[in-house]
Amino acid sequence: MQGKLSSLYPQTRESKFCWYYKNGNLRQTINYRNNKIVGLIQNYDTTGKFEFEYIYDIDSLDNSKRFKQCINNFGYYVSKNLKYPKNSLMSEIEGKVLTQFFIDNTGNITKFSIVKSVNEELDNEARRVIYKYKRWEIPKYKGENTFFEIYFPVIFSLR
Repeated sequence: MQGKLSSLYPQTRESKFCWYYKNGNLRQTINYRNNKIVGLIQNYDTTGKFEFEYIYDIDSLDNSKRFKQCINNFGYYVSKNLKYPKNSLMSEIEGKVLTQFFIDNTGNITKFSIVKSVNEELDNEARRVIYKYKRWEIPKYKGENTFFEIYFPVIFSLR
């Protein structure tokens, strides 16, 4: 990691911070002001080639109000369309599958990953229901379509 910390408050990030892969290539750049992320975050692949950039703060989106409503609708959709997998149900397995994905500049899900797994069956059901949702708002930042990162917990509970 490379960047500047405030001289008055050493824990406060100021300016551009860069993260690197173990091979020395650039992995990510983030701009900070008063320890808060500002603007777009740039991601690079393991060769150091630019991949994509995304906005971190939902309130920074031009269409943040509509995007927040879209996320609320998505949560409702997941709760109504989630199917408890048979084996997990019979074994009384519960838990939270934490997912991470991006809504890309065309309104589609990309770069989906499971951050915290419960088991393969519940992970697969979380993946299925998330990919089935097709009504994403296209994220916009400064008038341009962009990517937006989402962490979403899918909760499996027998109660």
